[in-house]
Amino acid sequence: MTVALVTGSQKGLGFAIATRLGKEKGMKVVLSGRDSSKLEESRKRLSAQGIEAGAVELDVASLSSIKSAIEDIEKQYGRLDVLVNNAGINPSQGTSESSYLTVNPSTFNDTIQT
Repeated sequence: MTVALVTGSQKGLGFAIATRLGKEKGMKVVLSGRDSSKLEESRKRLSAQGIEAGAVELDVASLSSIKSAIEDIEKQYGRLDVLVNNAGINPSQGTSESSYLTVNPSTFNDTIQT
């Protein structure tokens, strides 16, 4: 079975992508995000739909977290076939810089680099 990791998939667009990969493509889906309790809730939601799903805690802005996630996936699944880089940050959310049309270059770069 094909193993797919979707970053930032404990909710929103990432969760929707993971759901479609599991339902429509029959992939084993590995959810990832920074909140382990939310990840487990999301994993259970996928499992309830008959989707084979796992979860790994992952902060894409942290090299040590990335390395740990790689080790966990390798241990649990032996391989990774598909990677969907969905995770990102919006450090200016809820501020006057919340529009990407007016955000300062430093904030924009921080967002893109995740």
